[in-house]
Amino acid sequence: MRSCVTAGRLSGVQPGCGSHRSSVSGLRLPCRLPAQRRGRPTCVRAALPGAEGHLSSAVEALATALGAGSTPSALDHLAARLTSSLLTLGDAATDAATEAVKSDGGGGFFGPFAWAFESSLKVLDNLLGMLHVPYSYGFAIILLTIIVKALTFPLSRKQVESTVAMQALQPRIKEIQERYKGRPQDEMQIEVARLYKDAGVNPLAGCLPTLVTLPVWIGLYRALSNVADEGLLTEGFFWIPSLAGPTSLAAQKAGSGSSWLFPLTDGAPPIGWHDAVAYLVLPVLLIVSQYISQKIISPPSTDPQQQSTQNILKFLPLMIGYFSLNVPSGLTLYWFTNNLLTTAQQVWLKQSIPAPALPAGPQGTIVKAQSTLVADQRPTGRDLNARRSPKADEAPAAPVASSSGGGGGGGGGGGGGGGGSRGKKGEKFRALKAKEAAKKAARQAAPASGGGPPAATGGPQEAQAQTRKSDVAVAEKVKVPDAPPPRDNSSSSNGSGLFGFGELREPEDWDVFARNSIARCNELVHGVTSASEPGGTIRAVDDISDTVCQAYDAAEFCRNVHESSAWRSAALRACITLGGYVQELNMHSGLYAALEARRVGRALRRDMERAGIHLAGPARARLDTLTARTHELGLIFGQNLADGARLGSTSLSAQEAAAVRASAPSVSAGMAPCGDAREGVTELATGPGALHAVLRSVPDEDVRRKVYVAAYSAPGGGLDVLEELLAGRRELAGLLGSPSWAHYQASGGTLAACPDAVAAFLRDLSAGLHPLAAAEAEALRQAKARDQGRALRHVRLEPWDRHYYSARAKAEAGDEAAAAIAAYLSLPDCLQGIGLMLERALGVTMTHVPFRPGEAWAAGLHKMELVHEREGPLGEIYLDLHPRPGKFSHAAHFTLRCGRALPGGGWQRPAVALVANLPAAPRALLSLEQAETLWHEMGHALHSLLSRTHYQHLSGTRGPMDVVEVPSHLLEHFARAPAVLGAAARHWRTRELPPPALLQALQRRNRLFGALRLQQQVVDTLVDQRVHGLPSAGASTHVVASVMAEHSALPFVPGTHPQARFGHLVGYGGMYYAYLYATALAAAMWRTHFAANPLSRAAGEHLRASLLAGGSAGDPHATLEAAVGSGHLHAVAGGACKKY
Repeated sequence: MRSCVTAGRLSGVQPGCGSHRSSVSGLRLPCRLPAQRRGRPTCVRAALPGAEGHLSSAVEALATALGAGSTPSALDHLAARLTSSLLTLGDAATDAATEAVKSDGGGGFFGPFAWAFESSLKVLDNLLGMLHVPYSYGFAIILLTIIVKALTFPLSRKQVESTVAMQALQPRIKEIQERYKGRPQDEMQIEVARLYKDAGVNPLAGCLPTLVTLPVWIGLYRALSNVADEGLLTEGFFWIPSLAGPTSLAAQKAGSGSSWLFPLTDGAPPIGWHDAVAYLVLPVLLIVSQYISQKIISPPSTDPQQQSTQNILKFLPLMIGYFSLNVPSGLTLYWFTNNLLTTAQQVWLKQSIPAPALPAGPQGTIVKAQSTLVADQRPTGRDLNARRSPKADEAPAAPVASSSGGGGGGGGGGGGGGGGSRGKKGEKFRALKAKEAAKKAARQAAPASGGGPPAATGGPQEAQAQTRKSDVAVAEKVKVPDAPPPRDNSSSSNGSGLFGFGELREPEDWDVFARNSIARCNELVHGVTSASEPGGTIRAVDDISDTVCQAYDAAEFCRNVHESSAWRSAALRACITLGGYVQELNMHSGLYAALEARRVGRALRRDMERAGIHLAGPARARLDTLTARTHELGLIFGQNLADGARLGSTSLSAQEAAAVRASAPSVSAGMAPCGDAREGVTELATGPGALHAVLRSVPDEDVRRKVYVAAYSAPGGGLDVLEELLAGRRELAGLLGSPSWAHYQASGGTLAACPDAVAAFLRDLSAGLHPLAAAEAEALRQAKARDQGRALRHVRLEPWDRHYYSARAKAEAGDEAAAAIAAYLSLPDCLQGIGLMLERALGVTMTHVPFRPGEAWAAGLHKMELVHEREGPLGEIYLDLHPRPGKFSHAAHFTLRCGRALPGGGWQRPAVALVANLPAAPRALLSLEQAETLWHEMGHALHSLLSRTHYQHLSGTRGPMDVVEVPSHLLEHFARAPAVLGAAARHWRTRELPPPALLQALQRRNRLFGALRLQQQVVDTLVDQRVHGLPSAGASTHVVASVMAEHSALPFVPGTHPQARFGHLVGYGGMYYAYLYATALAAAMWRTHFAANPLSRAAGEHLRASLLAGGSAGDPHATLEAAVGSGHLHAVAGGACKKY
């Protein structure tokens, strides 16, 4: 279901509403993959009874590892999974025996093992027969088991070493658990992981030997099965009448393997009591030996977690004993011998292997671990780097100025309000005069029909002045206090719960909320599978989508923004629970069969088919495993990028450090003494902020080069993690019937429809950019030659030069517009500009409203309501715009509730949240790039709030990314449009409007070095397409180098791997092209409909009718052609792209 996190596909529940995207396939739900599947070692699932000794050891090692950092619920989950494995172990044995009969020892992967062991068994039997040893086949089985055990001894030793090391660490782990009692589990787990690292212990190393030896044991099992099937085990063994009895593989295959024992005839088994008792002795000995082995290898423990694991393993001997009743006694003899040898080996190894030396313990302090909550497949939120990665890193540092007013502030009015103001003389008078002039203009403005500006009676200049006065008056109506109201933390029964959900008053309520949502969905699922009317079916499925989306999206939002770690942890648990439920819905055959008719029905069916509803058996199991693993790898990659230690650092001499501090003072916080302080060496952490500041501001090329190479040579998100993720996605795509992950992503109803259309678009765009970018690069190279006083032929423009000389060239060209315009871009004034556009172009007013008690999740928030002049209230927008610890670190749009028609009539009003990290000081000023980001996210919000689809599954931003990004990119143009800036922007101190000359300079500034910025985004997009394309592309670093050689004006630096810091390879895998698509289409729509008059009501109504109101209900090609105009798209290989 399409979740509210756009891009995960759960078939009726489409993810994160366009902006906050996850990546599960299927119902397009808020879909994060069920994290409880993460890290489940394959070795726990033994495939045949002969591995029972390894199974026990592996489970013990795994339980020791998990017990260190797991909650009781995690161990309960382990117990449930293990119990399920044990109950199906018999079927695995049956399948193995059946395959042995079919293969005759020579087929499949295990064929060579089976052939070798079968041949060895026959040779041993012949040798023992020549030596006149009685019961030669029985002793041949025992001798072969001993030989195999000896050959696999090194692996068994490695396994026991790992187990001993883990047990030695248990006291230290208990100390950590005690110290972290009552604290968030993720902090404790990070501390435990640090202990493992310091001790040099891999908690899952004990599983590897089991995985390696499994082919050996499966081959041996097949060999014995083949010998039994060939009738070579007919001789007895001491008291056993025949090693081929009391049953056969053929009888076992037919389901009558125990027919020799039951049913009783006249009180006796079918073969008689004498033979039956003789055959029962060995299974009984096998069970007893299993219990003795457990007692010796795993002594009783006082640890409740260990006790839970041991209680589970108590059932294993009984299961093995039951299996032995259904196979020939020769196989039971092998199991019994192997178990005795395994027990003896384990006892001897544990006594002979010393415990490792432990690392020094803590000195009474608790290390505050970094939060591990990050966003996953598809970036959680529409962040600034995602939408303009190459351009964002050029944003100048936001100038922050202290307000002349006190804490109160007068919203959009004068800048000197509030107590204690000490501005310039006459400042208060000027502010009052400006307010009075605005009120007078508002009284005189008589809106023309259709909500446009008032008709003018004088000449053009008078008309322009009158329109501007009217626009100023409209903008002044959007009042956002400089200081947000204090947060009301009360959760009384009279108030509202978190985000307006009455059920959410305490962190623990998330668990109940998730369970209740699942219960409601299950009721609806039952209704869907029994409905007879298609219309009722579609409505019920959309109800399921809406129910689970609201719960998941609220949890996803909470875990990213709530100021309390307890709330964030509880919301994460809810995400995991709901994500697992989403996977169940994706595979619900009854839902799939019930979905018929209409576009929403087709969309839901398509999403479930894309999720693999048609797969069965091993293919479905592999799909589940790959889906969980790739999701886990995406989380790991994101966590690594959030870990500053993995983003690299470099050492600077005292002179270099002084130059950095002088040129880029903002990075001083990331600099620390290194080694002997007397040497003056400083370590600089190369996080994103420091990297950008140094590359843009430091004159010394050696320092820039050193920082660049250090940053892009660091592990970043992890090359090994990225390569495994890419390989997993390729295999997933193959399972789902696509040639590559890029093909799979594009096939989900996108405008492009296939990678060929994307390739054609990028090829044309790159070719058009090449001469422009080359000319800009040459201009920068000449600037570098002049700066260094060298001949041009000896100068080469390097990647670490681009930002520095771009900034220098702009300064030399008199570019002061960016810094100057920031003085007019306070946050309240930017919101007033948005309010002006909404009222003029769309007939919508944006009003500040108070929070209900318990509704807010942190201090410093705003809540806005949008009301249409005819339709009334449209929905609500929460504004969480300032940074705080633990909050999502980028700008994003989150959907909390989608709009849709209610079953009983009426309309469900949508609710969204805009998240950013803008300066928090009163009247803090924004850079133009930050203002554009705010407008960008507002574009997503308007798409959600103005959508009028019957079903929430097709609402707002829940459509293909290359379509839903167009409105947000379109609104960026309003951020820098002179008509908007000229009416809403105010100087933070004087409250004057920006002069026209400044607006004209700003227009020129926006065009400087634009080709190089756009070319970098083309390179990033091509890398994304190729690493997710056909396997022939090669390793990711090779792809980056080849793409830069072909399409970039800057060279690739050997030894670097920029893709390790490119988080959108994970979040937008194969879909990053959507931003370039949207940029091109939005620019065409702006030129066609808005450039002449950005506040035109006709253009605004066209935008709503053609693009916003329909959500994702229409065909992408037809929708965008209607919105942009004919002639802008052309068909390519079944898809479409922008013409160039």
